[in-house]
Amino acid sequence: MTGTPADRDTTAVADWIAAQLCAELPLPAEQLNRQATFFSLGLTSQAAVAMVSRLAVRLGRDVPAATLWASPTVNGFARRGGLRGGRRRRAGGPTDRRDAAG
Repeated sequence: MTGTPADRDTTAVADWIAAQLCAELPLPAEQLNRQATFFSLGLTSQAAVAMVSRLAVRLGRDVPAATLWASPTVNGFARRGGLRGGRRRRAGGPTDRRDAAG
């Protein structure tokens, strides 16, 4: 694979997001437009938040749901949400006191 490590990571995250969308919608992978918004593809808000949660677990850190709303395409969300921000998650526990109180 060519490109920088960040490019490879972004591609891997985008591929994972695309697979999640195709399974959720259901939509054949070859028909998925990675530049279309999640909502124009038919993803519900509830399914979108669940996908963000699964991505956070996969990456081992928090991924704010707001990043999905700010970049609501496969490639945009992979670049913005997949590689940036978020605290490391502790196995089996909340990441901060707000989580523990909720």
